[in-house]
Amino acid sequence: MARLFPSALLEAFAPAEGQSQVVLFLGAGPSTSVGLPGWPDLVMRVAQRLGFGDDVGPAIARGDYLDAVNHLVRCTSEAEVQEVVSTEITSKTATASLRLHRLLLSIPWNGILTTNYDTLLTRADSDARYELPVSWRTSNLRQQFGRKFVVHVHGTASDPETIVLSRRSYDDISLRGGREMRQFLMTVFETRVVLFVGFAFRDQHLDDLLRDMVDVGAIGAESAYALVPSRVRADPTLEGRLRERHVRPILLPARKDRGAAAIAAWLRMSSRAITALETGRLRAVRAARPTAVLSAVREAMLDAASRNLLETALRVLPNRPDLEGWLPSSPIDRSVDWLLDRLSTSEVRSLMSHLWTIEPRPLLEDVLSAFPPESRKAP
Repeated sequence: MARLFPSALLEAFAPAEGQSQVVLFLGAGPSTSVGLPGWPDLVMRVAQRLGFGDDVGPAIARGDYLDAVNHLVRCTSEAEVQEVVSTEITSKTATASLRLHRLLLSIPWNGILTTNYDTLLTRADSDARYELPVSWRTSNLRQQFGRKFVVHVHGTASDPETIVLSRRSYDDISLRGGREMRQFLMTVFETRVVLFVGFAFRDQHLDDLLRDMVDVGAIGAESAYALVPSRVRADPTLEGRLRERHVRPILLPARKDRGAAAIAAWLRMSSRAITALETGRLRAVRAARPTAVLSAVREAMLDAASRNLLETALRVLPNRPDLEGWLPSSPIDRSVDWLLDRLSTSEVRSLMSHLWTIEPRPLLEDVLSAFPPESRKAP
């Protein structure tokens, strides 16, 4: 199980050069938490609208949702089922709260993938920071790279013909539009870090996709993570299944809100951490202080690290979960230099002050004299 805020993930949000390298892969969780139907409810609502609720009830009860949809398609038509699905989703989308989706968009994603039919993300993107959504039927998907893309892998309610729900439409993805979509997804997994949000990982199509990505070596050791709301502190079965797919789970506490509150809290903390990391790099002490001062800071940090004090002191810095679990590696001076590239002058002062409270030493006093407290500007 990955830490709550893996350093590699936060670093990918705010790399030393260039833009964020993290792609959001959004599942149904955030949408169902604001009133949109999940897959079982959606299939039953569509069946009832078409007059076949009793026919597909047993299949839905067994969890055979694809069989239920295939029955509806056989009794009516693919297009008619798609239209009803679109109507159901669109009617709910128009009145749904956008708070969680706006919070999702406050994170600097490189791009967004989603299996959802709804357009809540696009509605929440009032500043038009992202491109208009596209689907598996869009030609030249590779042109989306370099843009802030939003790709609906299973289609979108705004274009009913793109909605993927029956075995036939899944085959259409595989045989017609699938080759380009598969290549697009493979490139995303090979070149970006992917964070899954809102998935229960019970979708066979998603599992097949992940298995394919693993088979071709597209998913690296630290290139795929998942926020997984759970009612237990550890879920060995789920963790094992995700490990097989090279996805590192980040377990969050789940309540009756399907984990929405925990996801929101994680997003807020991550946003603050990303800002702190970016600020640390922009105002890094290495670039902001003379060589003599920097040498003294470095010496003080090396001394603290050698006495196992530095990793404890780092915990006092607010909004820096990327530094949690930091341990000096060999050679130790390289580990300290890594920190000096990421800590702002104000963070270094906080760090030195904390070390001083643990054990006053002349070296720390000399360093602190070069970092006077920042004065507050008059309003």
